[in-house]
Amino acid sequence: MNAKLRLTLTLTIVLSGLIHFHHPAIAAQPGSQIQANFTALLNPGEWAKEIVGPSFLIGGYVVDISPMHPTVNGAHVEHKIIPEFDGEQWNDMLWMLLPEGDTPLKVKVQVLSTVDWPVAFEGVLELSPGMLHGYIIQDASARAGYVVELDPLDSGVTGDTFQQAFIQPEFPGDWYDVLRIQIPESQPALSVYVRVYQTPSDLPVQAEFIYHLEPGEWIGFIMGDAKERCGYIMEVTPVYDADNQILTYRVQPEYDGVDWKDVARLMIPADRPATDVLITLYNVR
Repeated sequence: MNAKLRLTLTLTIVLSGLIHFHHPAIAAQPGSQIQANFTALLNPGEWAKEIVGPSFLIGGYVVDISPMHPTVNGAHVEHKIIPEFDGEQWNDMLWMLLPEGDTPLKVKVQVLSTVDWPVAFEGVLELSPGMLHGYIIQDASARAGYVVELDPLDSGVTGDTFQQAFIQPEFPGDWYDVLRIQIPESQPALSVYVRVYQTPSDLPVQAEFIYHLEPGEWIGFIMGDAKERCGYIMEVTPVYDADNQILTYRVQPEYDGVDWKDVARLMIPADRPATDVLITLYNVR
């Protein structure tokens, strides 16, 4: 049975420890909406947090961060959006980190909603503390980048959050795009409603190319000036079969000693074989 036929089944399948639920994609008008515009001050080595909105609101987020002044050469800004419980409700929290630097960095932030994007996966997941759960979304050959939305269904205590939630291509016999999600070991089990949005078919493509990834290489590609007000979605599609996974991929602002640039970065594990991948960068405004 080929991969495409296998993905049309409505049965739940267990495959190499991963659970595969089939959910038909929901048709939607493509586009993006500005959810928030604000400035923030990042202190080196400290996570800054901003509430984007309550987690029960429908829609995931694409984030654009534009640093407003120079800093030390090699500095970069990381970010993630995950829910956090404030004692009364779960909120979608934007976390931002400036790892290097000797002075605070002021940044402009634009948050775009994916509420009108097609949905590739939707359902309630039961999360065990500390476990890195994995769920197959669809065949990795599908032309799609992703945004994950999390809506916790259980109450928590102040400060409860998610350790990580991301999607990566993995090879459990075939290449699949796999949702990985984890809550801290110190928290109780949690039910969460998950939506995975995929890029609309007419979303502009900023760049597309094939690259040969060497094990453990943290490779980067400049997308443009970080001052441009746009976010990016990165899609990575392996070109041939290999016992591998695309461990990390993201777009982040980096300072090269002269200007801030938006840089796409990715890597495969150091103990896996070299792999050719098709890299697609979508432009979100």
